[in-house]
Amino acid sequence: MKKLTSTSTLALILITLTLITTACGTIEVKQEDIQSVTLTVGGPEQEEHTVVEFQDTENFKHFLAIEKQLDKYKPKDHMISTWKLDVKFEYHLTNGEIVAREYKGIRPVDEFLKDLYNSQEYKEQTIPLFKLDKGEVKKVKFDSYLNQYEFTADDSVLINSAYENLLQYYQEHDYFGGENDYLIASVELFGATGEKLAEGPILRGDKNWAPLFNSHYKFRKLKYWAKDIAEVQLKQGDQLIKVTEPQFVQEILDTYKDGSTGKSVVSVEIIPQDSSARHLFGSYEKDSLPESINNLVR
Repeated sequence: MKKLTSTSTLALILITLTLITTACGTIEVKQEDIQSVTLTVGGPEQEEHTVVEFQDTENFKHFLAIEKQLDKYKPKDHMISTWKLDVKFEYHLTNGEIVAREYKGIRPVDEFLKDLYNSQEYKEQTIPLFKLDKGEVKKVKFDSYLNQYEFTADDSVLINSAYENLLQYYQEHDYFGGENDYLIASVELFGATGEKLAEGPILRGDKNWAPLFNSHYKFRKLKYWAKDIAEVQLKQGDQLIKVTEPQFVQEILDTYKDGSTGKSVVSVEIIPQDSSARHLFGSYEKDSLPESINNLVR
């Protein structure tokens, strides 16, 4: 084997450096020079990092904008250590070069990367449902968080509805949509050998599921209805209002937000007819308070 001379070694190093350049904002990357971008997100405690390749020029704009924000980010200004992650951009340029940007200890990553997370390219590479053919699904399971009810079925109507409704949900899904605040039940899709292929949520207010709630006797049991509720207690400051009228009870069931925040103006406690069933607690913020409910507490 031929030994490398010092001149050959230097040449090899120079060639390597022309192919991969690592920097944080020191080398300008122009959108028209980008062929693709690889995003890597992860942390020291994560066994697997998320790696996604982007080729949509619209997303290239997001990368360049995010880069400017992250160049100004100072980890020491964010003292909370939890959920800090490392972020890496690799710009693959049309001339064959790769320019990398690396940012350590970013918190919260989601806020910086939300435009990328909401892109179709990111969803298609990270959400299993987009890689799944409907014909592969042989069984579906629904599990209610509200009343601890669940059932599994191989009914083609339920399978088709679950697949199509979840697909539309993820296509329209906003990463910052506050989905957990309106969660009714989870959906799991299974293959022929019982392996879980994909999953997703059923949310209050998602009208795609209305036909099943109105027609399928098991599906209806996934959520509370007005007939299942003894009363709803609304609290605003020192004021307590008990609601039993079915029309208002049903509207509250469909619109209240789980939990509460500093922005909550009305708290909600839902008391089932069944004394052994758990009470549900939630709230309304000012901007999400339906007019009819606002009139009750006014």
